[in-house]
Amino acid sequence: MRVHLIKKQTIEHFVASNARSRSSFEKWLTVIRFADWNKPEDIKKTFGTADLLGNGSERIVFDLGGNNYRMICKYVFGDKQLHLFVCWIGTHAEYDKLCADNQQYNINSYLVEETMETLKYKIIKSENQYQEYVSKLEQLLVPEPEKSVQEEVELLTLLIEKWDEEHNSFELADPIQLLRSLMVDNRLKNKDLVSILGVSKGLVSDILNYKKGLSKEIIRTLAKHFSLSQEAFNRPYKLKLPINAHLRNSSVMNTAKEIA
Repeated sequence: MRVHLIKKQTIEHFVASNARSRSSFEKWLTVIRFADWNKPEDIKKTFGTADLLGNGSERIVFDLGGNNYRMICKYVFGDKQLHLFVCWIGTHAEYDKLCADNQQYNINSYLVEETMETLKYKIIKSENQYQEYVSKLEQLLVPEPEKSVQEEVELLTLLIEKWDEEHNSFELADPIQLLRSLMVDNRLKNKDLVSILGVSKGLVSDILNYKKGLSKEIIRTLAKHFSLSQEAFNRPYKLKLPINAHLRNSSVMNTAKEIA
């Protein structure tokens, strides 16, 4: 099921003061956009270096930027989508200190006082209002909610997603950037991809160096292996071809495929 990322503004704020982390978070956000997860183990299938915190916390910690940054998220699996709350972001050293104080199971960097009246939700126009709606949504996400509560959840979800989209500053990683990032996160080398895809070393090299595009079968295999939607890899991106003496500065796009 698709992932509804909640409190994306926490990432925006962190990157604003930690510019070097932008590339790592852009790749992570690209994965989240195309994730297809139905259970906690699916998250681990996509992010091999992520750790499920356990202790009844329903939390997972992601390793970003080659072990430079850690992000704690709370997950709630609904009927139609997975709600993923960003609870905390910091450096590896800051995370170690957090664990030493045993705070990783309950820290929430976005909690605010409850000031809203039930069902009086409006278009989000300020950061404070955004924070309030996020806090309210987490409170409402309980197993098997009543129909009235479910409608409230759906409304808050739409309002929060609209705010996040309007205040987004991240670019999506292209399919090859995404694949390379997944390989790093799952400690995979080119030879591992040869085995996963059942193709030659030369083809894997050409794909990773933008010389050849992704076939329908490769797209299907990658999506299944990493628990992502096929759309993650079935997107246009520019190929790099040898210089053509007759067509200087020419380029070719790897286009999206029709996949049944």
